[in-house]
Amino acid sequence: MKENNKDNFPGDVEPRKINAVICSHAHVDHSGALPYLYISSRPNCYMTATTRMLVKYLLDDMLNISGPTLPFEEIELRNLMKTVQVVNEFGKSVKIPGATGCSFTFHDAGHIPGSIMTVITMGGKNILYTGDLNTIDTRLQWAAKTNRFPLLDAVITESTYSQVTHPPRQETEQRFVTAVKDVLDRGGQVLIPAFGVARSQEILAVLQTIGSFHNKKIIIDGMARDISEDLLKHSDTLRTVYSMNRVTMVKTKKTREDRLKALETGDIIIAPSGMLKGGTARYYVENMIDDPDNAVFLVSYQVKGTPGQVLLDEHRYETEMDDDRGSSFNRGKNDTAKQKVEIKVKAQVERFDFSSHCDGPELLKFLKGLKFNPDTHDPKIYCVHGDPDSCDFLAKAIGEQIKGVAPVVPKFGEEFTI
Repeated sequence: MKENNKDNFPGDVEPRKINAVICSHAHVDHSGALPYLYISSRPNCYMTATTRMLVKYLLDDMLNISGPTLPFEEIELRNLMKTVQVVNEFGKSVKIPGATGCSFTFHDAGHIPGSIMTVITMGGKNILYTGDLNTIDTRLQWAAKTNRFPLLDAVITESTYSQVTHPPRQETEQRFVTAVKDVLDRGGQVLIPAFGVARSQEILAVLQTIGSFHNKKIIIDGMARDISEDLLKHSDTLRTVYSMNRVTMVKTKKTREDRLKALETGDIIIAPSGMLKGGTARYYVENMIDDPDNAVFLVSYQVKGTPGQVLLDEHRYETEMDDDRGSSFNRGKNDTAKQKVEIKVKAQVERFDFSSHCDGPELLKFLKGLKFNPDTHDPKIYCVHGDPDSCDFLAKAIGEQIKGVAPVVPKFGEEFTI
């Protein structure tokens, strides 16, 4: 969680008292604190095989970028990975060792490959934790399976987009493909900054299945390279199996020459990070946005204040340049201090909503379809994982539209008995 823009790790949690850990999916807002729980204890950590693969990528990257500021080190990540227990079968009841009468079942969450919702059964009560949830098919991912739950006593639900209505997915895909084609037809290049996990692969699947870009050079760089290849080892979790045979990979991580070649020869470049906060996309954007024939198409959520959001809303791009970054702007050979440089934006900039979360109407529809235990007095739906306004908005809608349940917006550190 974040409070006042500061990362908060679960300092009030005693790992020795934990019997098990369940990871809903690999995104770092759900997995980033896991190694913290393995400093002094070794509880089993349950996740799908796809999530295990993706977690290792993301936590390695997190340690590489933010290592000195984190409350754990590489050894805790190794301890975590040693304890991972893979559960791939949805709907299968798994007993938790050392926790009498406690079990769980996984259910497909439809969010990213490997993502799950979890029903925890304890003391005769069934508690659904949604994690991040998507109830519509995307090009990469099947929709969540939402009709296989037992009677529930409580639900913990995400609230991320409770105030938003996403445009129809097929319309977004078609608008995106048309925009890419228009740029290429005028002789420009398209940069697509995208999250390395799931979004890069979804965009590739869209380009390959509904786009006519077979004769165009598509380049993938950054973390998306290896993840795109490894995710194909888990192709049974994908709705669309994209092809890497028609993609050019930037093989090296640091040499400027390979990326210069990509800039010279590439038609479409897909590279993290999706918000332009880091990653190889920053190199490309700095070298492409001063050409009016080019385009930067944002396909990921843009947090306020990030370079991607500023580029989209204010049509300006400011960066810190130094020689190691390989910028197109020349500096003195011995001048190693970073300096802020604003690059004039002439390229087309546009955002396409490829969200992997339910929007408000879909989320409310999902919650309305849940069946609660008639013997439970005043069952609760806990609204979490959203900004305060989104959690409050969802709770109000639940209170008005779903009879027989009580919505709750938990405060930080608050405890509940079910």
